[in-house]
Amino acid sequence: KTEPTPPPSNTAVVPITVTNDLPLSLESTPVSSGIPFPLGHLNNPTNTRLIDRNGEEVYLQSEPLCYWPDGSIRWLLLDFQAKAPQGGQGEYILEYGKDVVNATPPNSTPQIVITENNNSIAIDTGCLQATFSPHNRAILESLKIEGAEVKFKNPLLSLENYYGFPPKNYGSQSPYNLQVE
Repeated sequence: KTEPTPPPSNTAVVPITVTNDLPLSLESTPVSSGIPFPLGHLNNPTNTRLIDRNGEEVYLQSEPLCYWPDGSIRWLLLDFQAKAPQGGQGEYILEYGKDVVNATPPNSTPQIVITENNNSIAIDTGCLQATFSPHNRAILESLKIEGAEVKFKNPLLSLENYYGFPPKNYGSQSPYNLQVE
């Protein structure tokens, strides 16, 4: 039988380093990482928060992946957006414990905004905006990245029917509808 080690006093920390070997700086780069916890140390993912090197809280999504027999979290999946200088490191601290309060609990501050209407679906991730339409052969109507917009008249992304590709002179057919999953 495995006995739980005593939990941290009220707050414990785990250092997290994001290494950037690329010849450019990383800004808002998605990072996923699994963190193991000892038996009995973490019971609720909302008792975690991520702090950057400036002491500011970073928006964090977390999901337990595995539990210990006592119900405490064994593995916690972390998803966040990291910054790291060219050829350098982004340094973060994961704080956890009973007294840790996450200022951005899961699902409170969406990072992706989806707007649907009869004519289109618009997706805004902050740095990228995309518009999709079920009434257009192109399906992907436009992309906007950091203020620069590209509109598509010819298919960049298209759908074919269930039976394979139609003859070239017919081209792609418009879908009946689009659905966000």
